[in-house]
Amino acid sequence: MHFIIREGTIIRNEGAGTAELEAGTELPVHEEFWFAHGNLPFFEAHLQRVEELLGFFGQPWPDDLPPGHEIKRLFLRLVNKNKAFMGGWVKAEFRFSPVKTRLNAMVVPHPERQFPLDPEGRTGFISPFVKFSRDPLARFPLASKPLRDLEQFRRETLSGAIPLFLNEKGVLTEAAGAALYCIRKNTLLTPAPSTGCLRTLYHDHLLRAASQTGFQTTETDQLTPSDLAGCEEVFTLSEGEGFRWLSGIGDKRFVRTKTNLIGKQFNRSTFPLQG
Repeated sequence: MHFIIREGTIIRNEGAGTAELEAGTELPVHEEFWFAHGNLPFFEAHLQRVEELLGFFGQPWPDDLPPGHEIKRLFLRLVNKNKAFMGGWVKAEFRFSPVKTRLNAMVVPHPERQFPLDPEGRTGFISPFVKFSRDPLARFPLASKPLRDLEQFRRETLSGAIPLFLNEKGVLTEAAGAALYCIRKNTLLTPAPSTGCLRTLYHDHLLRAASQTGFQTTETDQLTPSDLAGCEEVFTLSEGEGFRWLSGIGDKRFVRTKTNLIGKQFNRSTFPLQG
C-alpha cells in the first residue's frame, strides 16, 4: 500500500506500514481527574473504571503503561509544572491498541478549590439522538461520547444549550456527558441505572450530600420530559465540568436555590473525606 488518507488528504505512505491504517483498532478512553489542595481525590476510582472497561473486552492492564502510582505522580508533576495551584482538571486520554498504549494529558486550571457550580444558567432541550438502555457499556463515559459528539456538531447554533437524552422507551437518561438531577419539592430525582444512564464517579456522593441537606433521593426509570414541568430545579453533574443548572426548557423556567445548597454540601462532605 503506497498511499493512505490522512486528515482528508491522500499522501504517500513513507514506511508507515499498516499502523496508520489500523488506528481504528485503538480504544480511546478519556478520563477527567479533578484536582485541588495538591491532590487528585478520585484518582484510584478513575483507574479502577478504566480497568473495568478493559476487563469488559477481556484485556488486562497493559504492560507498557506505568502502574497507577507512577501515573498519579506524573499527573501531579504536570499540575505543578503548569502552576495550577488552586484547582482544575487533568484531562487524560488513554489510547489502547494491540501495538502500543499511549497516554496523553493536559491541565485545565480552575480559579477556585471548590468543585465548581456554573453560575450561568443554561437552557435545555430534548435531543433527537437516543441512548439505548440495553447497551452493556451505558454507564461508562465511552458510551455517551458519540451522543455528545453528535450534539457538538450542532453546538455553535445552540449557544451553550444543554441537550437531554432519552432512551428507546422515551424516558430521560442523562445530559451531554453528565448525570441529570431534578428537584421536586423535597425530593431529588435522577434516572435509574436501568435507563442506560451515564454513571459518574461522584453519583453516590451527590446523593449523600442531598440527603444531608434534607432531601429524599429517588432513582427512577419513569422520568419523562413532561415530568420536568413539575420540577422546580434541574441540574447536571459531570466529572469534567462540575455542576450546571438549567434555567429552563421550553416555556418552563427553573431556579437554583436548592441546587446551590446541595452543591455546597457536596463540596463539604465529599472532597475532605477523599483527601
